[in-house]
Order: sequence, then C-alpha cells, then structure tokens
Amino acid sequence: MKPLSLVLLLCIAVPSFGQLLSEDALENEKKYIYLHEALSAPEEVRVLSLWLLELKKVPNEIVQLKKLQKLELNHNEIQEIPAFIGTLKDLQVLQLEHNQILTLPEELSALQHLFRLDCHNNQIAVIPENIALLKNLRVLDLHHNQIQSIPESIKALKNLEWINLKENPIPAKEIEKLRLWLPNTKVYADQ
Repeated sequence: MKPLSLVLLLCIAVPSFGQLLSEDALENEKKYIYLHEALSAPEEVRVLSLWLLELKKVPNEIVQLKKLQKLELNHNEIQEIPAFIGTLKDLQVLQLEHNQILTLPEELSALQHLFRLDCHNNQIAVIPENIALLKNLRVLDLHHNQIQSIPESIKALKNLEWINLKENPIPAKEIEKLRLWLPNTKVYADQ
C-alpha cells in the first residue's frame, strides 16, 4: 500500500478527536459532574457541570480539559472569570448564571466556537467591546445584571439569534439602538 493511501485510509477509518460536537450531540454527551472524575480522563471530557458547589472561583484544573466544549458553573459564588478561559479553544457553551461575576474578561474573545454565553443573575456592569469578536455567538443571556449601556461593536454579531437584557438599568434609547443594529435578533428587554 502506498503511504498516501494509508494516510487517507486512516483519516477515513479513525475518527477525529478534535471535532466539535453539534448542539444536539452536546446535550446528549456524557456530563461530568465531579472535577476529580473529569481530571482522571481529561481527553474524554466534552461537558463539565459543576452546579451548586459554592465555588468561589473557577478551578484552575479546568485548563487541563483541552477538549471541553460545554462548561456549566451555575449557582456558585464565583466573582471572576479567569484569563485561562481563553485557552479552552473548543468551548461552545459557557454557562455562568447565578454567580457574583463583576466583569467579562477580554480573554472570552478567544473562544471562536462559542455560540452560547449565559451570564444572567450576576453583577456585570459592562458588555466589553471585544464581544464583537465572538462571531459564532447565537445566544447571549445577560438578564438581571447591572448593565447600563450597549457597545456599538455588538452590531458585528450577525449570527446572534437572541439576546436577553431584561432586569438591567439600560435606558430605552440603548435598546432601540440595539434593535436597529441587529434587526434579525430577538431582543428581550424591559423596554
């Protein structure tokens, strides 16, 4: 067998382990609910769900989960999203609702596969300008935070299907601008 034929055969016969799962497949993927269990097989972990654990910070060990595609850290006491979040290059879904997060770090913009970002019920005051770099973002849930304005850069999110900004002190004129910038996006707001 020629070397090129062998390579082609291997590509067909051996599945790629770097492939991103579809949204449906992610929902059906094994969900690791204990960090120690996930760390015992880091190459297998696609979904990590650490709910209701009274976590004060995002565990540094998560950075070892290079194939992580969905991270759920809901209902904890996390105040800061660490910079290492940007190294989780396969991350598609990030759920951080019901924490005490104050800011969204610049490093989030490195998550080029992210299609869902849930950060509702936190203390976030500013939507960062670089949110515009999340070109695959389809769902952005920021309701019940402290947001007062919307950066114009958000209009670059052409794939955004819906954004929830309810229960934020955002003036009606800001919401009107958002609806003009993103006419195909469903905007949920108090105005």
